[in-house]
Amino acid sequence: MKTSFSVLRLFLWLMGCFLSVVISCVDPIESTINSSLNVIIVDAILTDVAEQQVIRLSRSQADRLTGRFGSVPITKATVVVVVDSSAIISCPETVDGTYQLPSDFRGQVGHAYQLRFTLSDDTKYESTPEVLQPVAPITLVRAQFNSNSLSSTQRLNNVYTAAHDFYVDFTDPADQTNYYRWEWKDWEHQEWCRNCRGGRYQITNEQGALIEDCVNEQFTYPAFDYNCRTQCWEILYSNDLTIFDDQYTNGNTVKALRVAQVPLYSKEHCLVEIRQTSLTKLAYSYFKRLNDQTQNSGGVAGAQPALLVGNIYNLAKKNEPVVGYFSASGVSSMRYWLTRNDATGFTPGLFQGLMGRDPVNEPSYYGRYRPPLAVCVSSESRTPLSPKAGRIKSIRNMLVMNVFFSPFRRFPLMIWLLFVSVLASCVDPEDLMLRGTVDVIVVDGTITNLAEPQVIRLNRSKADPLTGRPGNLPLSKATVEVIVDSSQVIAAHETQIGSYQLPSDFKGQIGHAYQLRFTLSEGTQYTSTQQVMVTVPSINRVYAQFNPTGLSPEEALIGNLRAGHDIYLDTQDPASERNYYRWDWKLWENEEWCRTCENGQYSINNVLNLISGNGLQYFETGDSLFEDCFYRPYFINQPVFPYWVYDYPCRTQCWAIFNSYSLNVFADSYINGGAIAAQKVAQIPFYQHNACLVEIRQAALTPSAYQFYKQVADQTQRTGGLADTPPTASIGNVRSMTNNREIIVGFFTASAVATVRYWLDRKDTQGIPPGLFIALKGREPIREPTPPKDSPPINIYNTKTAPPPYTATCQSNDGHTPVKPVGWRD
Repeated sequence: MKTSFSVLRLFLWLMGCFLSVVISCVDPIESTINSSLNVIIVDAILTDVAEQQVIRLSRSQADRLTGRFGSVPITKATVVVVVDSSAIISCPETVDGTYQLPSDFRGQVGHAYQLRFTLSDDTKYESTPEVLQPVAPITLVRAQFNSNSLSSTQRLNNVYTAAHDFYVDFTDPADQTNYYRWEWKDWEHQEWCRNCRGGRYQITNEQGALIEDCVNEQFTYPAFDYNCRTQCWEILYSNDLTIFDDQYTNGNTVKALRVAQVPLYSKEHCLVEIRQTSLTKLAYSYFKRLNDQTQNSGGVAGAQPALLVGNIYNLAKKNEPVVGYFSASGVSSMRYWLTRNDATGFTPGLFQGLMGRDPVNEPSYYGRYRPPLAVCVSSESRTPLSPKAGRIKSIRNMLVMNVFFSPFRRFPLMIWLLFVSVLASCVDPEDLMLRGTVDVIVVDGTITNLAEPQVIRLNRSKADPLTGRPGNLPLSKATVEVIVDSSQVIAAHETQIGSYQLPSDFKGQIGHAYQLRFTLSEGTQYTSTQQVMVTVPSINRVYAQFNPTGLSPEEALIGNLRAGHDIYLDTQDPASERNYYRWDWKLWENEEWCRTCENGQYSINNVLNLISGNGLQYFETGDSLFEDCFYRPYFINQPVFPYWVYDYPCRTQCWAIFNSYSLNVFADSYINGGAIAAQKVAQIPFYQHNACLVEIRQAALTPSAYQFYKQVADQTQRTGGLADTPPTASIGNVRSMTNNREIIVGFFTASAVATVRYWLDRKDTQGIPPGLFIALKGREPIREPTPPKDSPPINIYNTKTAPPPYTATCQSNDGHTPVKPVGWRD
């Protein structure tokens, strides 16, 4: 977690003002006293958001020759956070002066937090306790271009004043006095990834080992800048302190309150996150005094700046000044895709806006294959990972947004994520590198009695050895079989990497037993327990009701839109036996945009890479059908284009397919033989006004399958709280035939399924939906420009078809189909 309005930066600024006042009021010889000022600075805000939570400790010192203030990090301190005066959370030092709380830690509303730290010389400090206050959610964010937004102290390069002013709406709670603070975070596309002074960027050393760094060589070189080899984003933070109290708005709706000014670095699109945080009364008072001092400086009539001391003190020497404030804040955040289409005038460009100069390329005559492209190094101010547009989603939502899973497919990966989180939260910090060695097979297989593809999916799930992030690798070339009633062997054939499909005419039968067996390519054998397919009652009725707040905050669409339709069913539970149910849904939505090309352009025909008579590279369409994004091949010394993205409308009808992303299981313990009425089985987001088709699936589970999915459901719905039971790895019914200690995640089961397709006309809706494209992408579609008014970065000479921009074909996959689904109404 980065506190953008840095306490350190403010302290150094205030000390500069303080020093100037002293110099103007005393004899010159007395001004040297200030160079001995030595003050501890604490920079720490805990939040209730799942993000990195850090404490930064530094010691501020003035240069003895110049009197200018700087700081040095305080290392080897012992730092803890005390929760409710009892639980103690250790914060190990990750980099000099930065102490990080456990990765799964986040604050909780109503709990009290206190900072304590001991320096290497055994001097002890602590803060006053801070109770984390709730924060009102942001209901709307909007931006407006302002050519004169930035003040004289905010201007880019002391020249450029243009910015986008951001405004928020929210409803202030009426039952208490509330204090707020706003910050912003901005992701901008960065084209330049490294600056080398006195040396040159090298990918490898003379021995061929990878170094990816600046190297000082025999000769002294001027400063050179190097383009990025891959996509890279610069991360910028707010520099202003924006705070507010509800003295005059208590309990009312606050509209169009300006909370951010994002400079117009360039006219490229960017992603902005607005953070609205709660403050305690004492924290608000501190930041208010800090804000007043930053705004009342320099004038003769202005108040003289004072050394602003926060809520941290030396236990043995109470009069020692300690700068900074330890606080705990609730956070509501919203991400906004800023197209900057309304911007006018000139811009400096991101590089010049940050560096105050133009980039300097290393000349190509310095060596063959020079200059190289540099890697994007992940840090607080830069990332090679594409930031997510829209509100940050839970694990469930990220799965359904990024990969279109089948109804029975996503949960083994979710179990794996929980399993990794257990390892990360239950071991010492030095043991965290073990995450990279975890190697788990994930099995995903459900046999049904429906005439549909019956697929077994095998993956090997591994954590990245550097980041600890889980990923998976499909297991190919395995031998997969399903054994029916311990006798008949049905072979499954690999249709896609890691996906093994049973014969197209195969479907399960009620009362028969099914068992999975598979052998990996290296000979290791695995088997599941037998699963007997039990009968499932039919669905009697399906109906829907619009709910303007049906989605949870974690499931909300962009703009914090929580509207959707709750889907209910009625069914009759059989009285003759115990029954276990699972409900899933499948959704078909009309799709208007069929392809997105990042740093590429869509082409119907293949594209030929040709060289002209004078040695210039050019591109021309060929005779073969391509129907895909074309990406310009990379050549040494070719110009680096800025990032772009184009979206292409569908050429024919196309449907986007969504599957349920939460587990909904039920046992008939208390209603055996009775009617199951008004059972909520689905929540369909209000993506758009267009009608859609929903399929409700009611599946029968065996007792062991129910226990497995119930445990998974409990863990995915109860994670992160201090009072929650820590998640454990939900191991299923598949085992190694040679190593009983090997962990295999997932469950093989056989389920009879009853389905009903429901036409959701959405005529009862209220409000304005985002539209399907914006809901999924977090931005509006961007069409490829049409020459001659504007031209795309890649000039492709088209000799075979109509000129671009083109429409795109609808792909047939788990997430899209060009075939009209049964039950769709035109």
